[in-house]
Amino acid sequence: MASPFPGMDPFLERHWFDLHAQLVTLAGTALNKSLPDDLVARVDERVAADKQIDPRIFDAEERTERYIAVTQVEGGELVTVLEVFSAATKLPGEDRERYLQRRAAWLASGANVVEV
Repeated sequence: MASPFPGMDPFLERHWFDLHAQLVTLAGTALNKSLPDDLVARVDERVAADKQIDPRIFDAEERTERYIAVTQVEGGELVTVLEVFSAATKLPGEDRERYLQRRAAWLASGANVVEV
């Protein structure tokens, strides 16, 4: 049966956090095989909270967001950030705004940003 949601796979959406973590980890491993010796790709993470406000209850669920930071081996200067988007960073809202602020800070520091 064809998906009722063109462009989106409901199966993947149910398993997005696992898929995202594996994709970032495998991409970091692949990058390290091809980067010059003076650069290293590391999986980094940040914790974000999903806030759902209801008049009767406040519920916040924490989630870990992973991304790849390519840095210089000596000195650790950030060279490139590879961000694999999720629905939270693609769609309008607080998560998107926080991502845009992080991206602006990375770019202001002189780092490259790759968005997948």
